[in-house]
Amino acid sequence: MGQQQFLLIVLGIIIVGVAIGTANQLFDTNAEDSNKDSIASELLYLGMIAQQYYNKPTEMGGGNDSYNGWKIPAQLDSTTSGTFKIQNSSKDELVLNGVPFTEKGYTWYLQSKITKDDIVTEIIP
Repeated sequence: MGQQQFLLIVLGIIIVGVAIGTANQLFDTNAEDSNKDSIASELLYLGMIAQQYYNKPTEMGGGNDSYNGWKIPAQLDSTTSGTFKIQNSSKDELVLNGVPFTEKGYTWYLQSKITKDDIVTEIIP
């Protein structure tokens, strides 16, 4: 009878170990997805600010139908999710990159293309 109890204990330990490993992997995946969602949301917000700049006349501090001269506000260029940079700026289009912090080990970044009427964000692996 003692051998049967020992085998049940070993089996229980194996099952608990597998469950802990699976839960840890799910937690890491969820954290990465949450970071992607957060960066996408912040890029959308920056895109809306840029569109406001685009639509304002120069006299009111805007771009007068141009993204040239727009800068990311200093308090928004780095957040708890990552850092944000302008990749390309022209009269009709602005491209922003959102990069997660490197210590998290992620190899992807998000890129938003902002035009007068649209904000399109994609994940770049």
